Amino acid sequence: MVKKLGILMILWIFCAALPGLSQEIDLMEKAAQARWSNRDGDPLVFGRDQQEQGTVRYESDPTLEDGRKYDRVLFIHPPWKSDGAVYGGFDDLTIPENDPKLVFTAGFNQGAAGTDGVSIGVRFLHAGVREGARERRVRATTQLGSPSQTIYTLQVRYDRQLARGECSLEQFAGQTGTLMLVLNAGNSADKDWAVLTELKILSGPAASEKQKQVVKNLSGHSGRLYGIRFSPDGSSVVTASADRTARVWKFPSGKLTSTLRGHSGNVFAADFSPNSRRVVTAGGDATARIWQAGSGNQLQVLQGHSKAVLTAAFSPDGSLVATGSDDGTVKIWQASNGKELRSIEIASQGVYSVAFHPQGRRLAVGSTNGGLTLWRVNSGDKVREFSGHTRAVSSVEFTHTGVRLVSASVDNTAKVWNADNGKLIQNIGGQAFHAAAFSPNGKYIVTGGDGRAVIWVAGEGTRVMTVRHASGDAVRSVDFHSSGRYVALAGEDGTARIWEVELE
Repeated sequence: MVKKLGILMILWIFCAALPGLSQEIDLMEKAAQARWSNRDGDPLVFGRDQQEQGTVRYESDPTLEDGRKYDRVLFIHPPWKSDGAVYGGFDDLTIPENDPKLVFTAGFNQGAAGTDGVSIGVRFLHAGVREGARERRVRATTQLGSPSQTIYTLQVRYDRQLARGECSLEQFAGQTGTLMLVLNAGNSADKDWAVLTELKILSGPAASEKQKQVVKNLSGHSGRLYGIRFSPDGSSVVTASADRTARVWKFPSGKLTSTLRGHSGNVFAADFSPNSRRVVTAGGDATARIWQAGSGNQLQVLQGHSKAVLTAAFSPDGSLVATGSDDGTVKIWQASNGKELRSIEIASQGVYSVAFHPQGRRLAVGSTNGGLTLWRVNSGDKVREFSGHTRAVSSVEFTHTGVRLVSASVDNTAKVWNADNGKLIQNIGGQAFHAAAFSPNGKYIVTGGDGRAVIWVAGEGTRVMTVRHASGDAVRSVDFHSSGRYVALAGEDGTARIWEVELE
């Protein structure tokens, strides 16, 4: 009897723990049962080559653009016309509750070099939702939802390698409905032999999930936080707030060192000089200001922008400051005397973020219209554009080597780029990203978004850790400590939290 009770107790404990276990839903296996259609609402029969109307089927042993042969792929060819689209609806799908995400890998069959690429969008509609005259007319169609409901988009190019997308489904956790894939052709559907090698929903704790714990809460601001930065020497933290101040704190004690008062508007960003002795702040009063970090004394007022200054950064040698403004310009200043050296016209809309290359000769600029560009500091000439973001680029940062660049955007993506040639390396999606930063060794990325920060393996898209902001409010800024052991989060609730994270 005692033995039976023991077995029952073990089974009860096991069952109680099931909700926390990892879960996988293989949508590749469900593709044959999904509903498929084209943009005109014509149903597509899975497995049948419907030529100009569009085709969806499995293919066995194809050789893909990376030169490898795969056992089976999901082949999708859009209708033979400009902007042709294929819609796939996975109905009655219940999204797991424990940190769910959609992951998929896509590319092209070998020989599709003539394609101008495709985009793959992800949408989710609750059970029973139908909208639009076409859907009332054609019951079988899967063209559900409008583009505004797209929660993630992956751009896929023929570049001799496959692209991997990862999209958080946390906002739909526990809900039942239709998960939509929307594959859009570019200007031409010619040679759009697009394939998926992986398509699944994952949830639950990853086997490699690391440990984390709160080290310090920094409270005292009376408005939302827009920015947070560790000092290069690791001894301090600066926070920028809507309460018109920036504050410098000792780390790890959390003791307030100085309050930087002088702006008459929001302080949108703050950055330490390379020697950790000065701070530059960007203000809604159309000025940037340079301060002594320890005493809080104001050293320089950088005046010249006509609208709010949204971002500011020191050059790697500390001699220059770059500022970006809602007036659409970037200005380069002499840090020692506040003299304006150069003004660069960036965009018709504002400049949201700037970052110096580690060598100091180039500057990455993120704009409120989704532009991401690279400029020469000395001449003000544009070096290149990074095409992919569609809405404001909220932060940019180089690795310590300058080889890679990470950008975060409210278009629901964060992207890693090859800074030398502009090639997209990694695309992360699922929520509006307000910030992204590299670890000191460049191996990891931390992103800040709606109520949490997530640490990823740079270049792979593997999620390592999720750190949730206690209040659930948006995380506006993130940064790694110079040791790589700590991550700082600035919250819309006016508090900053520093976490110790175990990554190695």
